[in-house]
Order: sequence, then structure tokens, then C-alpha cells
Amino acid sequence: MKIAIKYFKTDAMKWIYQGYFNAFKALGHEVSVFYTPQDIVSADIIFDFLTPGSLEHKDYEKLILFVTPNRFPGRWNEHENYVSKLAKSEQIVAEINNNSKILKWTFCNNKNVDFWDNWEDVKYYPLAFDHKAYTQHEFEPKYDVYYCGGWANNGYNTKKKRIISHLSEFKDKGLKTGFFINKGISHSNENYYLANSRVCVNIHDDYQIELGLDTNERTFKALGLGGVVVSDRVEEIAHLNLPVILADDPYDMYIKTLEAMNTPISVRKSNKELILENHCYIHRARKMLEDL
Repeated sequence: MKIAIKYFKTDAMKWIYQGYFNAFKALGHEVSVFYTPQDIVSADIIFDFLTPGSLEHKDYEKLILFVTPNRFPGRWNEHENYVSKLAKSEQIVAEINNNSKILKWTFCNNKNVDFWDNWEDVKYYPLAFDHKAYTQHEFEPKYDVYYCGGWANNGYNTKKKRIISHLSEFKDKGLKTGFFINKGISHSNENYYLANSRVCVNIHDDYQIELGLDTNERTFKALGLGGVVVSDRVEEIAHLNLPVILADDPYDMYIKTLEAMNTPISVRKSNKELILENHCYIHRARKMLEDL
């Protein structure tokens, strides 16, 4: 099949959609990217994001469409990074709901919440590990503790404070730390450091901590490459039965990181195999095609 996937220049969706690009390609499909609906010449399936123009695809056979909730609790409901104006439009939502060609999906666990209440049958596919973009390395410790990411201002700039408070706990403790924030680290170096750090730490945004509906892509990537992850506590990590060590606060993250530094190679290998066997984008892409 021919699958056309929306192109993202920046932010987390760039890597998520790149992961799906690689996954569909690995499944044997002919995959291309598009910038606007007008760029699509022919495709059996279009992989898009709910934005103005999403419904302008005239000749598609099937559409896999990422949709935001109709509403979010608290302050998040006021920002389009969480709830788009299109998702608040009852007319547009009804039009999409009535179209049998459209598979609607989200990477937040929407099973027990009513934030998607106007949508019908929105599927939940968690984020995953792009095993086609990253390669495995024999474990040769480079850092004791590793973290790579950006401030990721999703509207309220709360993650910056969380990153500073958590990583500050590791300062002047005698550990070899590799903390790269907004450094533009190369893909190959990120790959190598994730695979060759005793512990990878993970830090989420406020909304993920408070709502507990999704975990970021770093969870799967760090587990798939390094096998040992200590993360701030996000409820969905436990729901997915991921072998992540959860910390309740910055100091707890530091203590649990110390305890995890000498994790046996056998445990690292087992954790990596779990991700490779169950939580790669190829697994999500295959399920999407089954559901479409």
C-alpha cells in the first residue's frame, strides 16, 4: 500500500511521525511524507493530524487521524497544544465521526476519562520505540546518569522547572553525569549514550504527572537501548507494565538512581527485549492497520 505521512519540522510529533514512517516502511509499504494536502498525489492511506486542511483530502481511501480531546481539565483546556479549536467544534467532530474511512487515535489513555466525550471510538496507541532509527550497542558505560531533552514549553513552561529541580539533585555528588538540555545532540551520540549509561533518567511535563494518561517517547527509547530507567512517577507507566523505576520526587530519583546503577546485564537485556518484542512503532503501526 501507499501511505502518506504528515511532515513535522519540529517538536515531539516530528519524532513520533518519523517513528511511524519507519514502521510502515518496515512493514513493506510504500511511504512518503507530505507538507500540505495538496502535496498528496496518490495514497491508499493518509496519516495526518487534526489541523485546518485535514479534511481537504479528496481522494483518500483511508485516513489515520490523530485527534486532541474535546476538552482537558484545568488550565490546559485553554491552550491549543492540548485542545485544538477544531476538536471543540461539534460540527467538525460530527463530520469526522460519521466518516467510516477515518481511524481516530491518541497516545493518551482515554479509556477511563471523558476528555474525548464528543468523539466516537478514538483508539489508544501508546508511544513507542523507533527500533529502525536506533541501533543496539554492547554495554560499555560512558555515564553513570544520562538525560537528554529540551525544555519543551507546551504552553505553560512547567517542564523547565521540573528538569532543573530533578537534575540539580545529582550536582556535586561524584557521579559522572551526561545531561544534555537543548544542546542539539546528534542522533548517533544520543543513540550511543542511551545505550551506554548505567541509568537513564526521565522527566515528564506537569500535565503528564497530574493526569497520568501518557508517558513520553523517551521512556520506550531509553528502555529499548539502555534497559534501566528511573522516571518521575506517571501512572500510565505502571498501567503499561513497563520495567521503569518510579521516583516520587527529585531526591527519591537520586536515591533510586544510585540503587539502579549496578543493575545486572541480564536484567538490562531482559528489559530491552521486552521493548523490542512489544513496544516498537512497528507494533503500533500493525495494530492501526488491523483497526482501520
